[in-house]
Amino acid sequence: MKILAGNIKQLADSLGAIVSAIPLEISAAYKLMKVAKKVGLAQKAFEARRIQLLNEFGQTEDGKLVTEDGTPNGPVKFDEGEQEKFGKAFSILVNEDVELDINPISLDLLTLRASGNAYKGKDGEPVTVLPSILLGLDPIIEKDGEADDKRTEPNA
Repeated sequence: MKILAGNIKQLADSLGAIVSAIPLEISAAYKLMKVAKKVGLAQKAFEARRIQLLNEFGQTEDGKLVTEDGTPNGPVKFDEGEQEKFGKAFSILVNEDVELDINPISLDLLTLRASGNAYKGKDGEPVTVLPSILLGLDPIIEKDGEADDKRTEPNA
């Protein structure tokens, strides 16, 4: 499955939120954990490339990036014209397709127990989730007729 590199962080954050919010059955939790691991690796690779671009175009001193406010995580300082070059390179990076070795996730996996009954919270009500979390998961959510029965199983 391909997703845009720029969507990886939101996807990773949404996966983290969903697994923290919904008490899933073991098999569903295991499947999501495998997906989350692969997304996490893709996120680390993206972040490494982003840092590489910052080191290439940003100001460095003694091998470390120089920031506007002098703090380690502050905005990076750029020489004249270099910020624009960084912006162009970063734009290319975020628009690259990243191949994730996973199948789309069925909403049923997140909403229904194997018995077909809805997941329920401690109050006995169906578990709910914010639409913003589902928005982050959208690149890997099964669209009509898109997934097979394995749903979140990583491709072999």
